Amino acid sequence: MNINNKATIFFVIATVARVNFILRTDVFRILRDAGHRIVVISPFVKSEDFRKEFAADNVRFESLPELGRYIKILNYLRGLLLTIKHPVIINSKKVHDVVTAGYRPPKTAPRRLKDMIFVVIVGVLRWLGFGNAKVLDGTERFVYYHAECRRLFRKYLPAAIVLASGGADGHDSPFIIYASKFGAAAVATDNNIDVFEFRYFARPRPLAKWMLFSEAQKQIAASVQKIKEENIAVTGAARYDYYFRDFKPLPRDEFLRSLGIDPAKKLITFGAKIPKLYPYNAEVLETLLATIRERLGGNAELFVRFDPGHDERIYGSLLNEFKWEKAEQAAHRDHVANLLYHSDVVISVNSTFSIESCLINVPSIWIGFGGGEESERGYLVTYRLEMFKRIAKTGGIPAVRSPGELSDLVVRYASDRAADQAKRLALVEQEYYGSDGRSGERVAAVIQQLLDERFHR
Repeated sequence: MNINNKATIFFVIATVARVNFILRTDVFRILRDAGHRIVVISPFVKSEDFRKEFAADNVRFESLPELGRYIKILNYLRGLLLTIKHPVIINSKKVHDVVTAGYRPPKTAPRRLKDMIFVVIVGVLRWLGFGNAKVLDGTERFVYYHAECRRLFRKYLPAAIVLASGGADGHDSPFIIYASKFGAAAVATDNNIDVFEFRYFARPRPLAKWMLFSEAQKQIAASVQKIKEENIAVTGAARYDYYFRDFKPLPRDEFLRSLGIDPAKKLITFGAKIPKLYPYNAEVLETLLATIRERLGGNAELFVRFDPGHDERIYGSLLNEFKWEKAEQAAHRDHVANLLYHSDVVISVNSTFSIESCLINVPSIWIGFGGGEESERGYLVTYRLEMFKRIAKTGGIPAVRSPGELSDLVVRYASDRAADQAKRLALVEQEYYGSDGRSGERVAAVIQQLLDERFHR
């Protein structure tokens, strides 16, 4: 890597997860230590602890600009104009509509009128040629205006912008446009595993590089979103290098006692989905408690990690039967890694929580039941996504279809933590480009190469 060419690099960090998955990786460390001027743009820059953790002589901090109504409307129109008509996306949209049904506002008369207005606007824009991605991208560079984003670009003149998405994260979109305006290289380095099936129903804005987890992701990006292969680099997931290389688990006694768990017992961990998405958590909790009591002889404890926004009070006295935590109050990667590592079984409802446990070879289970005949509704329909079908074929994370299946598998894994180990390893190889712990190095090398090419033009 040539580190003689120093440049200014923006790191746009909009959420807590991106702190773990971008800033606490080799991507940030290598580029910072190479002497580039780094500007961290985030809503967390006012936190003294945040600034202290990532501070260096060549690091600057700026607040993340608000999107504004104008930008949100432009983003929405773009999504309508460039909707992808591919079987994978058509299926994903059907799943998405089921999952998000509870979040959509009712179809009031004013809302119907608003939708009709947008239909007319989109029809006119398509007639004018704006249904063509190249035409729309070119036009955006002229009409797009965001005062605070423009101020940041004028102040620092960045050569590269490190983002978490190609605009799916909302706050990333102004930086992509202004990168184009100012001739900077915009790259996305922390695309979620479901990114191209569940995040981009429309053609994404062009980036200099997409750093993807695997060849499977690359195939979807190229065939469905029509991203050119020269704009894709398969690097693995920098967010998980920590698990493969740097993670040093705390002693079991120390960590489990900090949670109020008896270290002598097996630990069964359940990542509970918010009830608005999955309203059957109590059914799972009762099954797990009964399994511990009746089939494991009480030689295990249940620990529950509630998703952000989960109101645990709805479980009433059931809360007294297990230890629990709220994800937003225990978000640091060290804590999550220790929780997974010291668990004997990790259970979730179609979540990356179970996938992460496979990275450190802990048995994982996905819940595929709930509510009797309603079991094919709600969040459980996400198992119909092609990505999850692909993961299911590895056998690394079984999806149980009944409380009885769940109980049987918990007993099996609690008795033999090595069960299905080869299948979990196959999943990791397929979805995360192996486990060498060097994905962040590969991402940083791609960014440095883009900088070197810029300096040698």
